[in-house]
Amino acid sequence: MPTSLTLNLKNQLRLEDLLAYATGRIETVSLSSDPVFRTWIDKNHAFLQAKVEDGWPIYGASTGFGSSSASRMALSETGDLQKNLFRYHGCGVGPSFQEAELAAIVLVRTNCLTQGCSGISFELMERLELLLQHRIFPLIPVRGSVGASGDLTPLSYIAAALAGEREVLWQGRVMKAETVWAELGLKPYTFKSREALSIMNGTSVMAAIAGLSWLRLERLYERTALATAAMVELWQGPCAPFFPELHAVKPHRGQGEAGAKILSYLFEARERLQKRDPLTQKASIEGAVQDPYSIRCVPQILGAFKDALNVSREWIETEINSVNDNPVFLHEEELVLNGGHFLGQHMTLACDMLKASAANVVNLLDRQMALLMESKSRLPDNLVSPSVPSHLHHGFKAMQITMSAIASEMAKMAMPMSVFSRPTEASNQDVVSMGTTAARDLLQMSELAMDAMSIHLMAIQQSFYILDEQGLMPRLNPCLAEVFAGIAEQFPMLKEDRALDTNIMTLRTHLFEGLA
Repeated sequence: MPTSLTLNLKNQLRLEDLLAYATGRIETVSLSSDPVFRTWIDKNHAFLQAKVEDGWPIYGASTGFGSSSASRMALSETGDLQKNLFRYHGCGVGPSFQEAELAAIVLVRTNCLTQGCSGISFELMERLELLLQHRIFPLIPVRGSVGASGDLTPLSYIAAALAGEREVLWQGRVMKAETVWAELGLKPYTFKSREALSIMNGTSVMAAIAGLSWLRLERLYERTALATAAMVELWQGPCAPFFPELHAVKPHRGQGEAGAKILSYLFEARERLQKRDPLTQKASIEGAVQDPYSIRCVPQILGAFKDALNVSREWIETEINSVNDNPVFLHEEELVLNGGHFLGQHMTLACDMLKASAANVVNLLDRQMALLMESKSRLPDNLVSPSVPSHLHHGFKAMQITMSAIASEMAKMAMPMSVFSRPTEASNQDVVSMGTTAARDLLQMSELAMDAMSIHLMAIQQSFYILDEQGLMPRLNPCLAEVFAGIAEQFPMLKEDRALDTNIMTLRTHLFEGLA
């Protein structure tokens, strides 16, 4: 991963770039030095300014905002109009987003403005560049956006910080924005026509948070495939549900990919199928010829998740590389186009789709863990080590309760936000996306999913410990064995009852390393 990033016209920011900057692996972000870039921004800004000076009713520059757009402003009032915009939107509530999330938000908003259709000056672009280079992040409360007319209230905290108002996070300290500019030897920025609106009237909060969440869920997909392969080995189950020949006759792309991913972790899967070894072809439940759905149907469940990831990535990356404010200024065509690019419906539906998918995957993990805990498996109840008295020690009994609590909470949070549109702002915003709430829900669900995966893989590792003690440890694919060797380093065998919360967090850090 490069340690620097250059923003330019039509820049294609990837989710991996977003994460790398958010976590500090990209150290430098700069505007392109290509003179074509500056010329384009200058011409686009000059086009807007000329329209305002000629008396055109340019929304948010020479008119009021939203339901007040019928009002007109004198040229001398445009500066006050921009200040009042970010000031009256200073009504966010709740805690601030975390540092990595703030970093992603500032990067996405800057990248959207580099697309060159927002009418802003190059001077404003340079101020945004300074925020990114010095990692100065305005504190942004998590609540206050309905996801249409953009993330107005959250993004007002960026505009306010540029103007020297409110607070920022810099070098690990919360400071007044005005103080930071003074330490850099600069005066607070004075907005020109419509420039505060250009900062605020976009989808960059919801898109940035959705992007960070997506990367966590991609890792969840990969870990679920690995966990399922381990379950097949523990359950002594057949490999047939994962073979490409099976999925070729129901060719959903994600389903085939998920089956192949699980198959890649299995030990001598093709040989086991061809030999029809009764020890590896029969199910653990006597007389059954097929495994429970939580093993046999994973390609279908995880495959739908993979397809949701594939589709939603395209939507999120399109959003973070788009012009999503209003109006749009096309100086070459001499057009000012009023529209609704600020409405984050794609982000809402992407997040809602991923929320439902993540809840289903964690339900799957909960059910797989239940198979390990019950007496019909070849493991002791609750995964209590055979080397300790089972009437005194309780193994993973409470761990399963925590897993169930997580799965239940995620099911509740999977409710789609896209159906919760409600009219607001004097009914000017009469339909809204609720995309920012959907993205925040998804972020929280991704946190819960990482906890659930950590608990499940600990249960699998405990099962391996027990089988190894009994001389029944199955042979593992080298790749699977390597992963569980790493897990064993983070989680020693549970014998006598002990608190496991620290082990959960340690393993989570290991499993999801590098994610914000």
